[in-house]
Amino acid sequence: MKTRTCPNCNHRYSFAEYAKVLLTFRDSQFKCNNCDALLSFQLGRRSLVAIIAFLPLIMARFASIFIGETLQISIWAGYAIFFLIFLVWILSIYSFDTFKLS
Repeated sequence: MKTRTCPNCNHRYSFAEYAKVLLTFRDSQFKCNNCDALLSFQLGRRSLVAIIAFLPLIMARFASIFIGETLQISIWAGYAIFFLIFLVWILSIYSFDTFKLS
């Protein structure tokens, strides 16, 4: 199955459209922008994607210290940089999500 694609009409969601769907915390169901079919996320694949997406949190402290020491900035600035990199990582990993008809 294609990622970020409606199984009903094969409308492929752009990255911006998908980010909008992903960041709306109202429900796991949403309507397709093209055909108004009721869609949801595949839970099994979504769980696997979530585990992969949040793996870098295990190394957050060490990565922030490394960034801070390498760039010779404070630890808090290292955390801020790590957080920005982590947000890009999350959005890119979640772009491999798939939809199903509800």
